[in-house]
Amino acid sequence: MWGAMKLGDDFTGYDSARNAWQGEYAYFAAKGWFQNGDSYKNDVEKWAKNHTVDIMLKLLADPQLFKQGNVCGFDLTNVKLQRPSY
Repeated sequence: MWGAMKLGDDFTGYDSARNAWQGEYAYFAAKGWFQNGDSYKNDVEKWAKNHTVDIMLKLLADPQLFKQGNVCGFDLTNVKLQRPSY
């Protein structure tokens, strides 16, 4: 992608960002497929799942939020957090 850029190209729009991201994700999906036979088990998904666990642990550590029972409709009383093993 970077090699195809030329002076004056606009890469700030949503479509440009989406197209760039699709290329990046395709790479990581293919890498996941070759590494463990599942394109969904890739570095991007692993980062996202780990990031979700980190955020949820912070939320669960807040006694006020835990007592409230939910955040934006997400149930905090029945949470099973698991980091990816791949």
